[in-house]
Amino acid sequence: MSLIPRLLWLYVCFLLLSAGCRKDPASGVVSNNPLGLAKGLGSDCAEGVKLVCGMPYYQNAAHFEQAYQCLDEAYEDHQDDFELAYGGLSEDDYEAMVGTLGWVDEEPLLEFETASGYTSYRTNMSSLEDAWLAAGASGPNPWSSDVFVDEVLSTMFNKDGAAMIGDVIVYYAPNGDIYHIPSADEDCSLYDCLLNGPENCVMDSVEVIKA
Repeated sequence: MSLIPRLLWLYVCFLLLSAGCRKDPASGVVSNNPLGLAKGLGSDCAEGVKLVCGMPYYQNAAHFEQAYQCLDEAYEDHQDDFELAYGGLSEDDYEAMVGTLGWVDEEPLLEFETASGYTSYRTNMSSLEDAWLAAGASGPNPWSSDVFVDEVLSTMFNKDGAAMIGDVIVYYAPNGDIYHIPSADEDCSLYDCLLNGPENCVMDSVEVIKA
């Protein structure tokens, strides 16, 4: 399955059911940096998200969409605020300002997963890339196997590419297949089985969207 159908699948199955949400940036915690750039917005977007079976749990489709919209806006605002203030600097001065202020591009994304208590797919891939670079960058970059190609979306799934939405676990396998796994009463046994290889699992109730 190509990138566009994969992403559309999520939107069709989950996002279109939502009434939408936009967090008020004024609700963020203001840091003591020279711009007063808003912080804590990523954490605000994690409201209602809990940890189940090592993955983020969203109460229903509307909650998932609300979190996505909120985090997407927080991430965009975080970047836009910094660019508005310092985008006119030369490249060297811009990088110096990043270091001086300790500005982190992905800060709202990191805040979201920290508040929710899990390591995201995005963070795990970044760690794999760091290890790859430290080893001399031999072979393909780990990001070449990224199944999300969306930094916000990959933040909302755990390191293995799974999230629970209502009573369904959505799991993005390394080969790009998408598993739609029933999980009544937060039962993760079938998901745990799939992580070790679907050939050993009873798949009658699982929907598989092939890559």
